[in-house]
Amino acid sequence: MNLISSKEYPLLENGLVYFDSGSLMPLHKKVIADTVEAMKISAPVGRGLYKSSEHATYLYEKARSCVAKFINASHDEVAFFANSTYALNSLALSFRNELKVGDEIVVSELEHHSNLIPWQELCQHTGAVLKIVKANLDSGVARFDLENYKTLLSSKTKIVSFVAVSNVVGAIEPVAEIVKLAHSFNAFVVVDAAQYVPHYKTDVKTWQADAVIFSGHKMGAVPSIAALYLKQDKIDTLKPAIFGGGMVFEVSPTKSTFLENIKKFEAGTPVFVNALSLESAINLYEDKIDFQKLKEHEAKLSLRLQEGLKNIGAKIYSAPEAHLVTFSLENFHAHDVAAWCDNFNIAVRAGDHCAQPLHKILNYSGTVRATFGPYNSLDDVNYFLESLSALNLKV
Repeated sequence: MNLISSKEYPLLENGLVYFDSGSLMPLHKKVIADTVEAMKISAPVGRGLYKSSEHATYLYEKARSCVAKFINASHDEVAFFANSTYALNSLALSFRNELKVGDEIVVSELEHHSNLIPWQELCQHTGAVLKIVKANLDSGVARFDLENYKTLLSSKTKIVSFVAVSNVVGAIEPVAEIVKLAHSFNAFVVVDAAQYVPHYKTDVKTWQADAVIFSGHKMGAVPSIAALYLKQDKIDTLKPAIFGGGMVFEVSPTKSTFLENIKKFEAGTPVFVNALSLESAINLYEDKIDFQKLKEHEAKLSLRLQEGLKNIGAKIYSAPEAHLVTFSLENFHAHDVAAWCDNFNIAVRAGDHCAQPLHKILNYSGTVRATFGPYNSLDDVNYFLESLSALNLKV
């Protein structure tokens, strides 16, 4: 049984068994309808004194409030970006004049490329040093190594950026503890929550991180919308990295001053339609999805899939009750497995999942990943296992 019927998702109407919400969650009929309606009333946000523009501005700010409430933040602590990668790059660039040679940035071996490369580039630009937290493999699952992390922190640590849930491993990391340790050295802390927010109840106040980032397309909004939470007392300390209209207070031919609020990070025409799509996706969650039930549902699917995979000799890399299952079959490349599954109308992700450093630690060039959503069922999992069993028979 699924939490939401797959028939409510147009992408799945042809019977597609979709296990790739870790990349992008399908659009629900209601979200599509709301997004189309947003297109009909799209007008310049914050640009006009006429009714349609003022109405668009109201709706855009309403969407901001919806996102803020969803993660227990304030309206003036949330900025919109095209995606999490763009938000992370923008945030990293905001520190380009704040760091000096010898300062240190700490990330982990678990990171998605979008939460690694921007910090690599920032270090190359500023002379700062990138420190890498090792992945702890003691449990058989790659996890953030807290003991190694503690040895890397010092008065030189200026930024710590890490993933709340790896898009490969799926294990929930001790976010609040990691943040607290970094703050004891007055470091600025960034949490990549792209895989966390769509699957688990998120409370940024509990985490106490300075910045939290997540993507709308991983929870059923149209692509090209992400939210950046910035703790209120950090907004004034950071300078914007992208410049243009909408984020300025005053401009002269030789000098410009910027807004003194979260909107200084939103240069250019706002992503009106996409922001309203994210609001619609959040409303769908609140109407149809209880996070505790979602966690239990996805854990049940995960345990069943892992049990079946072990029976056919697969190697599993993900946590036992994660919202995703990552695995490999000894005699088949990950891409071949995904192509085989496509013959059965099953969609899975195959490759390194934009996490090459982690895959090198796992000593594997590519894995297969099945990510669950509220539309998946045990029947989907059993059908998936049948297709893999058929593949194994070909050896």
